[in-house]
Amino acid sequence: MVGLGEPSQVGGFTYWVESRPMEQGRSVLLCKGANDSFELPSPWSARSRVHEYGGGAYLATEDGVFFVDDANQQVWRWMPTQGSVEPITGPSDPPRSVRWADFVPFEDGRWLIGIRETHVFQKGEDPGQVLNELVALDSNGSGTQRVLFNGSDFVSSPEISPDGRQISWITWDHPHMPWDSSRLWLASIGPGAVIADAKVVAGGPGVSVCQPCFDPAGQLHFISDQTGWWNLYRLDLSGATPLAPMAAEFASPQWVFGDRRYCFLGDGSILASCGSVGIDRLVLIQGGECHDLETPEWLAFSHLKGIGREAVMLAGGPREPSSVLRVELSSQKTLRSEILASAFDPTLGGSVNPALWSIPQAIEFEGYGGIMAHALYYPAHSLQCSPEDQELPPLVIVSHGGPTSAFRAILDLAGVQYFTTRGIAVVQVNYTGSSGYGRHYRDALSGLWGVADVHDCLAAAASLAGRGEIDGDRLFIRGSSAGGYTTLCALSFTDGFTAGASYYGIGDLGALAKSTHKFEAHYLDSLIGPWPDSAPLYRQRSPAFHTERLRTPVALFQGDQDAVVPPSQAKTMADALASRGIEHVLLIFEGEGHGFRKAETKRRCLEAELGLYGRLGGFTTNH
Repeated sequence: MVGLGEPSQVGGFTYWVESRPMEQGRSVLLCKGANDSFELPSPWSARSRVHEYGGGAYLATEDGVFFVDDANQQVWRWMPTQGSVEPITGPSDPPRSVRWADFVPFEDGRWLIGIRETHVFQKGEDPGQVLNELVALDSNGSGTQRVLFNGSDFVSSPEISPDGRQISWITWDHPHMPWDSSRLWLASIGPGAVIADAKVVAGGPGVSVCQPCFDPAGQLHFISDQTGWWNLYRLDLSGATPLAPMAAEFASPQWVFGDRRYCFLGDGSILASCGSVGIDRLVLIQGGECHDLETPEWLAFSHLKGIGREAVMLAGGPREPSSVLRVELSSQKTLRSEILASAFDPTLGGSVNPALWSIPQAIEFEGYGGIMAHALYYPAHSLQCSPEDQELPPLVIVSHGGPTSAFRAILDLAGVQYFTTRGIAVVQVNYTGSSGYGRHYRDALSGLWGVADVHDCLAAAASLAGRGEIDGDRLFIRGSSAGGYTTLCALSFTDGFTAGASYYGIGDLGALAKSTHKFEAHYLDSLIGPWPDSAPLYRQRSPAFHTERLRTPVALFQGDQDAVVPPSQAKTMADALASRGIEHVLLIFEGEGHGFRKAETKRRCLEAELGLYGRLGGFTTNH
């Protein structure tokens, strides 16, 4: 499987980024036209490290493609038809201490306006202040950089009006995350990228705004959750006008730069993705009316970009992996679609038998505090494990990262289907606090991380066992990052699990609060409580301080370059398990960060995890 991201269209070419595990996770920028295709040559890798999670790594223009190279975080210009790559910014000292993301062009591409993140180092190698600013960069490589805005902790999403006279952007400040409280700014911009009369036009305390975009007539649109749902608005002289008010989400948490769930078509209509109950649909907003479009194979959409009657986007569904999809509106309610790239790359080897795919079932059950919680259940579906077998299948419970995130119904051959095709059922739990179900559900995890999420994982398993779907005595739990924390909490503070797997999970919340990166420096304030005032609660919720209660075997997987969850967290948990003679696996991978990118890393983890489950669950495994 390859990772796909950031599709766009410029000058008859479609661009996107592929993260290729077989190339050590290199992010390859691709350019595809009607007759020609080009790709960013090795060793270049288009990947931003702003906020550590990145996104917004390139900008395609008629005059070349500007991209951020992963190795040095410099900005470069790539000319696909010529094959040349030239620097726009110089190297920083130390390397990667100046990072870039989220560019838009200004004055016919003379300037690149984007986000600059500067890591100020003090006392040798000790990191000090991190500055996030809105900056205009000379695209000709002169080195000229002009700060346009630096009055907030974070800034993102710059947009220029079609006439080049207005600019908008988003800001937020600690202790908030962008999905908690953020602001939309609007200002005039003149020659030489000089801004004036900047003012806040939407958002504020307790309101999340995102995805600003000017329509062809120059009116500013944006997403706001002021009603409890992320809905689409247009800024008029009288204020913000809702365009399609409904109990559905037109956005997702801004973990990365560059996502937009709506785009403008040539006739002024709006193509948008909105979701409810974990399922997305495409809609067309035109003349004050909102029409559903038929997309039976696709249930998840993001990164919409429109030109004329066409749009490109990322899409996926229960039978379709994440794909770069081009659609054309052939009538008011009909789309023609073409897959330009798929996350499943048959050239990497292996075979796929669609008859083996497990199709998810959306389930609801009573979650923490009596509210309804949500999950996607994938029945075991193996040719070697037929429905007539008397033995109920074991269950793998998966908790997502974030924790402000959610699972979506997208075909996952290297994760979910890896287990279901081996006779193991899987449930992906969108526990209390997940996104996609409105602000009330998203906020319900406040102060309860490590409690409500663990409860909901257990409740999902209990619901499936009560329905006779799975063997309630063979339960496994896995998760990455925040999901790894939920996994370690479930294994430490509850009984009933046979084994678990934590991918770069958190064992010590206090250590995380003191050492994590700027973007998440105060994230735990809402999830647990303000640090250090709530230090006793941090210790109470940290599995690393309660290892005497851990009796369940666990696999721990960690990257040695992880800047979000330090490797020491996994090592501390492994030492505690070893001292008590509990079976465990600890694998630390050189060169991997927060989120594994290399094919060999992913393969070794899955094989070690499945082997552990098989030994303890009493079933044979075939890799």
